[in-house]
Amino acid sequence: MDKLKRQFIRLFDLPADIIMDLPLLLLVFDNKLYLENHKGISYFQSEEIKVKIKNGFIILQGKDLSICEINRETLTISGKIFSISYELRKGGDRVE
Repeated sequence: MDKLKRQFIRLFDLPADIIMDLPLLLLVFDNKLYLENHKGISYFQSEEIKVKIKNGFIILQGKDLSICEINRETLTISGKIFSISYELRKGGDRVE
């Protein structure tokens, strides 16, 4: 199915993040992050936020992190962001 989606994306020149349900991140310097195509918050503390995505998690680490806005598709996080990492799952195996 993914192969068919990729061909469809190339043929019609469509944005892959929307068709493939991939996360889209926009980082504004080190103090604001916009995230599209999330699947919810898995863990929240002021120093770490773990956001569920299609194939795993996006993990933000920082200081005074807070969720400014959240809805079904988008999420805005503010605070001092030190790092962004991914914990992806492929075929049941964890890949970092």
